[in-house]
Amino acid sequence: IDRDLNYSKPARFTLQVKQPWYLNAGIVATAGGGVLALVGISMLTGWRYAAQRRESARLRDQMLVQEREARASLEGKNRELLESSRHLEEAKAAAESANQAKSVFLANMSHEIRTPMNAVLGYAQILQRDDTLSPHHRRAIDTIERSGSHLLGLIDEILDLSKIESGRMEMHSD
Repeated sequence: IDRDLNYSKPARFTLQVKQPWYLNAGIVATAGGGVLALVGISMLTGWRYAAQRRESARLRDQMLVQEREARASLEGKNRELLESSRHLEEAKAAAESANQAKSVFLANMSHEIRTPMNAVLGYAQILQRDDTLSPHHRRAIDTIERSGSHLLGLIDEILDLSKIESGRMEMHSD
């Protein structure tokens, strides 16, 4: 309406409202798809992580069981080795004791045989000085003296060996 009260044609006014950029369908679809993709990837990664954790826990438990079994087996083997070692030590001590007894026996027997052998050899030497002996008796006494000397040499060697074994051998240098 103007001053004269004349009516003019109504004016048209068009107002166009644009959505903000972040509500644009292309952006929302892309962003929503990205968010959905991230959520999906996160879920898959989480499930995979949980599965790996379960597998890791299963393997750790299996390894602990194997370690316990191995430890028990080793402890059993150690006990067997210790017992075997103890038996070997006992056997070694018994063998050393038997060896020592053998050496003492040889030394004693050598002395016990040597004394009468010296007496036999002494009488054989006395009889050899007798001029009234027949040649037959002289040959017999020579045989007794040779055999006795040989036997006395063997006994002396056995006595020396037994002294060496028992640790009583004495060396004299001239």
